[in-house]
Amino acid sequence: MIPKTILMMMMAALFLGWACQSEQESSIEGTPVSFPPSLREETPAASVVRVSLNEEQMRHLNIRTVAVTPQIIRLPLEMPGTVEPSPERIAVISAPIEGMVVNILAHEGDRVRAGETLLEIESLEFANLLATYLQAKSTVAFQRSELERVRQLVDKKIAPLRNLEQVTSETERAETALRAAVARLLAVGVTEGQIRAFAANPDAHPHLKVMSPIAGTVIEHMVDRGQAVSAYQRLGTVIDPSQVMIRGYASPEDAGLLSPGDSVRVEMREGQSQGITTVIHSIIPALDEAHKSITVNLFIDSKDGWPRPGQHVRLIALAPTPNKVIAIPNSAIAYEGDKPTVYVQTGAGSFERREIETGHLAGDRTLVVGGLREGEAVAVNQVFSLKAMSRFSAYGEE
Repeated sequence: MIPKTILMMMMAALFLGWACQSEQESSIEGTPVSFPPSLREETPAASVVRVSLNEEQMRHLNIRTVAVTPQIIRLPLEMPGTVEPSPERIAVISAPIEGMVVNILAHEGDRVRAGETLLEIESLEFANLLATYLQAKSTVAFQRSELERVRQLVDKKIAPLRNLEQVTSETERAETALRAAVARLLAVGVTEGQIRAFAANPDAHPHLKVMSPIAGTVIEHMVDRGQAVSAYQRLGTVIDPSQVMIRGYASPEDAGLLSPGDSVRVEMREGQSQGITTVIHSIIPALDEAHKSITVNLFIDSKDGWPRPGQHVRLIALAPTPNKVIAIPNSAIAYEGDKPTVYVQTGAGSFERREIETGHLAGDRTLVVGGLREGEAVAVNQVFSLKAMSRFSAYGEE
């Protein structure tokens, strides 16, 4: 039998051992786990990298700087374009009466003058119009002769005055009918010279001459000799390629910067040096569903046959920024990985490397939307030398 004193001592020792173990486990849990330096995920605090040059280095590198000055600049916005005939330099050929084509005088590719006959149509309707004119002209000639005869009789007191008044009224009606007949002939495309020719030679075969309203080139011929045509049927097309219209297709974002009157450079897609400068004539505010873009219209006079309708061209518009912006030369920008940086002069021979946020590329300049302040100066040459020296400076600080 174990004495009571020994039993109590054993229980006390067991309790003390359990308490020590619990305290040790609590101490282990409260101690942070430390990783090797190579495995720690620590983000080093961003440090400013500065480059200091002595007088000899400054003289050797001859670093130039430009001041950061907000200003309105013109952004070059590039867009595709297609060439079309100018609306005022294209003519659809048609005849206002039905008939049959009896003669074709100009074919596709032929150059024609304004007023030159393209084809001739034989038409019963035209023959009736001409007959009405000839009859009205004959009636007017008779009435004028009759009026002169009656006037002489009235002067000699042989005929009463009412006879003169009646003949005068009939003569005026005949002259009105003649003017109406002439107007109908003019409406179907007959010139005054042709009307006089028909009057001088009434036995001539009445063919309606369909003439070109503009000087240009026949690009479309849609009828053949002997073919019957209806009134206002499309017979062909003549264009004057000396002036063309170009439709440019700008993205909705770029279109917001464009306005009528902005300068545009028209160039060949193949990258040739040939180009023409003009201005934006108009901007269609609705989105073009086919191209998912805003249509920009401009007109230019062709030079040496370029551009021609149907060609594709490249347009470079110079759009002014709506507000003053900061733009620096492209030569001032270096890259640390994919981050654009510049070297800001902080004193004589002292430069600070600074990351910037860039925007549009404006020719030989780049817009800066963050990282620079007005009045600061950035290096525009020897940037790679400063970049190399900044690396040595950074290594030295480490």
